[in-house]
Amino acid sequence: MSKLRAQPVPVTKTGAALKTIAASLKIPVTDSGKQYSVDLQATATFQSGPYFYIQSGNSGIFVETYQIPDENLTGKLLQIQGTIEAGTHSNKIALSGYKVLGPGTLPKGQLQSFDQIQQGFYDCQWIAVEGVLDNISIANNQVWSSLVMDGGRIDFNLVPLMTDGDFKSLARGTIVRVEGVSSVRTNEGGQSSSLLFQSPGFDQVTILDKQTSTLLSLIHI
Repeated sequence: MSKLRAQPVPVTKTGAALKTIAASLKIPVTDSGKQYSVDLQATATFQSGPYFYIQSGNSGIFVETYQIPDENLTGKLLQIQGTIEAGTHSNKIALSGYKVLGPGTLPKGQLQSFDQIQQGFYDCQWIAVEGVLDNISIANNQVWSSLVMDGGRIDFNLVPLMTDGDFKSLARGTIVRVEGVSSVRTNEGGQSSSLLFQSPGFDQVTILDKQTSTLLSLIHI
């Protein structure tokens, strides 16, 4: 296993290592005297700097490291070892080591509404959303944009980790369907402050309708 961080301070180990993401998300982590370990397999769905997301079945979780992996893990099947910690919205994995097992399979994203995403039902999960692109910024080989949905806006980040494409095709006012990882940003009080949606390639973007003056009038919300 590749080691990415120092060993944690010794605490009481609790039971056998958890083997699924679903089980990891159900663990209560309010007792700092206990440590729940994980040893599971999952596909990395999106990586950005010293963190990435993994998913198995319908369950996804945030993985935190203290050193940046020296390879792009997105789309690869991984053996993950670490411990469960409390995240800002749901549990996360503090990584102690990983092994690349081979190519993974990205899930098929199911279309979800703004309200469902805002309530955190799909935090760290791979889903699909539809909306109108607005406030587009292209820099450092990635796209940042607002995605205007029925009900509100989410921040959209496209990083071509897996498949390249034409950034010019993502013009303001274009309706798109995108698949990727949804996450809830929280403020210091633990309340939801904004929503982030991240996609690892142009294969996850489907243009449903090119920009029109009518569409542009709809995105001022």
